[in-house]
Amino acid sequence: MEFFNKNKSLPYLSGRFFDGISSGLFMMALPWIMLATPNMGSFVAMVALTCTAVSFFLTPFFSTLIDRHSRKALLIWVQVIQAITAAALFIVYWFDLGSPWILAAAQLVYWASSNLGWSTNNAFTQENYDRHEYASISGKQEIIMQGTTLGAGALGVVLLERWDMLEFAAFAAIAAGIATLSYMVTPYRRELRQSRNS
Repeated sequence: MEFFNKNKSLPYLSGRFFDGISSGLFMMALPWIMLATPNMGSFVAMVALTCTAVSFFLTPFFSTLIDRHSRKALLIWVQVIQAITAAALFIVYWFDLGSPWILAAAQLVYWASSNLGWSTNNAFTQENYDRHEYASISGKQEIIMQGTTLGAGALGVVLLERWDMLEFAAFAAIAAGIATLSYMVTPYRRELRQSRNS
């Protein structure tokens, strides 16, 4: 733990890496596998529209969560939720019980939780780092996010033709688990936030 206290960015950036590569690849795989079923184009479009609308309506709730609760805890819970979702999907497809509706539900969970994670990460950076550290950590985060975006895209091109939902779900669950552990060992300097009424 002493090592992480001296290098607090290492586990945090590791968490961001595995979070990005997991959610990026999984969110690419879900609609692709739905589209593998004939005449599913409209369904996939409606799922994406629903995810966008739900995320929009949840934004004020997410802002309240981020303001009132530990941002580190929120980052951990986002990864736990995503790991459980991916693991549940793995079990469903292991028993050959998959359906487009189950995939749509998984996409909604990932979409909404990823939005919460994105907003929480921004708030976490401002809280856990001093002003003079912002430029450095923001630059490293940008490299991580660009790398995971490009990496997920490149992996997707190769793996979408070779993997089924079982493989994607297993990969997402393992990566989210690693991200969870990374965030858990990240040193956190929580600031006490006064309520607006005080």
